[in-house]
Amino acid sequence: MSTSSSKTIILKSTKGELFEIEEEAAKLSPVLEPLIENGCVKPYIPIPNVNKHILSKVVEFCQMYIKVVKKDGGKVKSLIKLYVNEDERSLFDLQKAAHYLDIEDMFMLVSRVLLDKLKEKTADEMREFVDVDAINDLSPRRVAALRAVLPKAFN
Repeated sequence: MSTSSSKTIILKSTKGELFEIEEEAAKLSPVLEPLIENGCVKPYIPIPNVNKHILSKVVEFCQMYIKVVKKDGGKVKSLIKLYVNEDERSLFDLQKAAHYLDIEDMFMLVSRVLLDKLKEKTADEMREFVDVDAINDLSPRRVAALRAVLPKAFN
């Protein structure tokens, strides 16, 4: 995954699985960036409440974002293929991880995929799916974004 010219960072999931990520990709997270800049990465950066599957998808997004968007000039929407086969619960967990790590483009992309999967559900099905406690953990700006794309769930 890494080359001799790029530094890597190790991220640790909630259950102890370790993931290697290029430093440049890890810095997409404003939460991780100061830890990296201040040398707080030895031997790894713990990512609490993020399981192996979700953290692997976060790492994959960040690595692909650097390659496709930053280096090749592609669009963020081209990364949607990373998520189309995920179930709604995994997408919601990915959305929470993107929020926790403050990776805005990932949050918005996952929200778009989640919207596409949820738009055919009834209001009751949406309310059941959308965890009110998790919504309360989101910033007002992100709650407003969810309200805009899933209005039936909030009525």
